[in-house]
Amino acid sequence: MPLFKIVGVTSTEESYNVGFAYIANEKEDNFVWALETCKSLLIRKETFPKVIVTDKDKSLMNVVAKVFPNSTALVCRVHVYKNVKAKLKAVCNAKEQIMDQLLKTLKLQWNSIVDSTSEESYTTAVVEFRKVFEKFPNFVKYVETTVLDPVKEKFVSAWTDSVMRIGNTSTNRVESQHGALKQYLTDCKGGLVKGWEAMNQMVPNQLTKIKTSFGQSTTAVEHYFKNHFLYIKLVYNISRQALHFIRALKIEKKLPIRLDEVNTHWKRLQIDDVVDGEVDCLQEFNVIQERMKSSDHSMKLQIRDQLCLIAYP
Repeated sequence: MPLFKIVGVTSTEESYNVGFAYIANEKEDNFVWALETCKSLLIRKETFPKVIVTDKDKSLMNVVAKVFPNSTALVCRVHVYKNVKAKLKAVCNAKEQIMDQLLKTLKLQWNSIVDSTSEESYTTAVVEFRKVFEKFPNFVKYVETTVLDPVKEKFVSAWTDSVMRIGNTSTNRVESQHGALKQYLTDCKGGLVKGWEAMNQMVPNQLTKIKTSFGQSTTAVEHYFKNHFLYIKLVYNISRQALHFIRALKIEKKLPIRLDEVNTHWKRLQIDDVVDGEVDCLQEFNVIQERMKSSDHSMKLQIRDQLCLIAYP
C-alpha cells in the first residue's frame, strides 16, 4: 500500500512532514482525498502553499491543479532528468563506452536547457540540443513532445525563477523524510500500527529540531552579523539562513535587498499560529491624503518626514 507524503520547509531550511496518507493506489480519487484532507486542516487561505513540487505523475499533477488552483505547480527536475536519461539509453542501445560519453553530453546539454534564465536562452539551448542529438530523432522527438512542450514551465529556470519556490526544484526533501521515517521503523514487515507509531515518534523529534533552529535565529547572532549596521534590523527578525542568503547575494552578485523585500517566509520563527497575512491600510492612507490637503505647508512637511521614516527605515 503506497504511503503518500506531504513535506514542507521552514524559514530555517528544515524539512517537516505536513501529512502522511496510506492510499490503495496512485489514482486521482485517492490523491484528491489526501490533498483535500490536508487542505481542510489549513486554518487560513494565507497558509495554503504558494508552490507545490511533485514528480511527473499525471494523476497527481491534475489533482494539485484542482485542489490548489492558486498554487504554482512545479515538476521535480530529478525525476524529469531520470526519464530523459532512461529514454536515451533505450533509444541508443550503444556500447558502454559510447553510452557513457553520450550521457555526459546529455547532462551538459540538459543542464543548459534547465538552467536557462530567459525564454531566449532556453530557445538557444533547445536548438543546440537538437543539433547535438540529431542522429537520434526519436529521442529528440520524445524530449520535445513529452517533456519540454507540455511541462517546461514547471521545471526550467526561465519560468520557475518567477515564483517564490525558496530554492526547491525537486522532491528531494520528500525522499529525505522518507529515509528518516525508515530509521524509526524496526523492520519492513510492520503494519499500519507500527507505521503510525514510527510517525508519532518522528514528528515530535522533528518539531524539537525546528524549535531549536528558530531559537538560534531569535536569540543568538553569528559573528559576521554582530554589530554590522547593514544587518542590525534583520538579526533576530529573520532566520540565520536568510541572513546568509542576503550576504551571498551581496558578495557574489553585488545585489542589494530592501528590508521590505524580505519575504514573510523568512520571518516565520515560531510554530504557534500567528496571523501574518495581508494587512489592509487603505483607510489610513486615505485619511493621510485628506489631512495633507487640509494642512498648511509646515504640517505637510512634517507628515512627509514621518512617512519617509516609514518608507525608508
